[in-house]
Order: sequence, then C-alpha cells, then structure tokens
Amino acid sequence: MKLRKILLFSLLPLLAEVILACCNCEEPPPYEYKFNEMLVYNLDNSGKNAIETSTNETNKASYGIRIKFTTLMAAVPAVNNSFFISTSQANNCCPPPYWAKNRIESLKIISIYDFNENHKSGSDVTEYFAAFYLNRYYANSTILDSELFGYNLDEQKNVSVDLLLMTKPGSPKQQFRVEIKFDNGRELKETTSPINLI
Repeated sequence: MKLRKILLFSLLPLLAEVILACCNCEEPPPYEYKFNEMLVYNLDNSGKNAIETSTNETNKASYGIRIKFTTLMAAVPAVNNSFFISTSQANNCCPPPYWAKNRIESLKIISIYDFNENHKSGSDVTEYFAAFYLNRYYANSTILDSELFGYNLDEQKNVSVDLLLMTKPGSPKQQFRVEIKFDNGRELKETTSPINLI
C-alpha cells in the first residue's frame, strides 16, 4: 500500500505537466515551407472523387486539372524541452499550422488550343476554372490564400489543389499550361498532357 502511494506521488508532477501541456498549451509557432516543384495532371471528376487520368479522353463535363507542389521545409519552430515533456510532444495536442514562405501572387491557365470562338490558342482561360476543396467550390482568387494550401499540406509535405472546368470548351482537343508566379518573382510553368474532351 505504501509503495503504491509513493509511486502515485512520484508520478503526480508528470501527470500535471501532461495535463497542462495538452489543455493549456499556447498556439505553437508555425512551420514555414517553400514551394519547390510543380506538377500538373488531367483529372476525371466523373466519380465520387476526382482521379488523375492517363487516358487521352474524358467527359468535358467532368474535366479538371490537379496541381501538385513538392515543398521544402524552410523554418521549424524551436523545441523547448521541460523536465518531463518536450514541446514537440505537447504539439500533438496543439498541432502547429503550416504557412507558405513564398506567397503565390498569380495563377493563370493558358489554352494551348482554341478553347472557343472568343478564346483562341494562347488565351487566358483561368476564369473558366474553380478550385474544389473540402466539398466546396472556390473562386480562383481564393485558392491563392495560403491558409487553403496550409490546410492541404499532407504528411509527405506536398500541396495539391484541384481546378475543375466549369465551362465546356467549344472544341474537343485541349491542353493547358499552368503558370504560377510567386511574390519573390519566381515563376513555375507546366503543361498538361493533350486530352480530348468528349
């Protein structure tokens, strides 16, 4: 009985610190990441979830573009260890947010082929796409918000966003170039594979 009491009293400081770390933790500083590479894929959005497609045709009513960024960690919050528990362990209760170090200043989608009578080859057709994320559609200006990219950061430190075509093209053969410009002047450009939108 005495041994149990001794063990209980010896563990009280540890239990108290764990409770305080999890319940009263302050908002941790963010992890900062920077965009590294960009990849683009044709999407088939005809099913329950949009999937990358390697076929040369898809339904024009369910076409989209997936943009994937590989990222590099730019800054990691300092870890302050206490006697019993580290800040990193406490962050399991209060996970730190992720923020992009370099903000996306502009996103353009350029048609390689004639999109319709008013948008010939080389035209900006960004207005015809909308981002789809967490069961909601977002205007293109909204997808530039770093919070959207931050929440979409997965365990592999990759960022992705789906842009769904909201207006059917006038001609079936399509291909698009995605152009991203960052606030530091850096630009990324990638082109999708050609696809027939039937």
